[in-house]
Amino acid sequence: MPQPRLTVTGTNIDAPDANALADFYRRLLGWTTRTEEPGWVVIRPADGGQTLSFQTEPRYVRRSGRPARAISR
Repeated sequence: MPQPRLTVTGTNIDAPDANALADFYRRLLGWTTRTEEPGWVVIRPADGGQTLSFQTEPRYVRRSGRPARAISR
């Protein structure tokens, strides 16, 4: 029996404001908008490929305090 195949076509990111975060990444990466609705945005490179999706998550809690320190070896 053949093994099932899984193809990852994109990554979804939760955010307190999906539209604002998507706009940041759109400008940073120079990608285009595929879908944009209140609370849901999908961006991708102009030549296709994997997408980044952003969704508003009202229960998202931002971390407070300083970021964790890197472990040096």
